[in-house]
Formats: sequence, structure tokens, C-alpha cells
Amino acid sequence: MLAAKSIILIIVILAVKVTGNLVLKTGMARFRLAGDLPLWRISGRPFFYAALACFGTEFLLYAYLLSSVSLVVAYPILVSLGYLAIIGLSKALLSETFKPVNWVGALVIIAGVWLVGMR
Repeated sequence: MLAAKSIILIIVILAVKVTGNLVLKTGMARFRLAGDLPLWRISGRPFFYAALACFGTEFLLYAYLLSSVSLVVAYPILVSLGYLAIIGLSKALLSETFKPVNWVGALVIIAGVWLVGMR
């Protein structure tokens, strides 16, 4: 069983991770360019730094989490819950489509990740 401190930390990590992904997706959607996109075209944009800050913060918090929670427990929890959050928020905030068959596939993947991560 995870300690309350670890559960809170997992929730914070998920919030930062999902925020970073949504900010990056929102910013990159403005470009909609075909072909190669040079890094210098996006590296000066605020969304780029906001997403980078989120991912850096996520990394530091995740490293801290791993000091007290096993990798085989922490990783599957973060991956599966992160995937669910991205699916729901992408649909709600970005109007991305997700078909019923995709939901079934997502649930199967999440169930598998959770089974692998069980102790």
C-alpha cells in the first residue's frame, strides 16, 4: 500500500505531466506545417518553455518519488493514469476524437500495465 505522501506526489506528478502535454499540443497545433519543423521555430515560443518547465518539474518530482516507491509500482501507475487523463482532457479541451473501440483498447492497455505493476 502506498503512503499518503506518495499518493499526493503521484497526483501532483500527473497534473504536471498532463499540463505539459496539453500546453505542448496546444502550442504545436498553431504551426500545422508539413515536413520538417526546425527547433529554432518553436524554441522561442512561450508554450515551448512552459511545456519544458512542466517536463523538467515532472522529472524532478518523479526522481523524488522513486526514492520511496518501487519503479515497478510507480511507473505503471503513472503511465496508466496519465494515459487516462490525457484521453479525457484531450477530448474535453482539445476536441480530439476517441472512438469507443479506442476506449476498449485503452482499458485493456491500462489493465495490462496495472497487472504488470502489481506486487
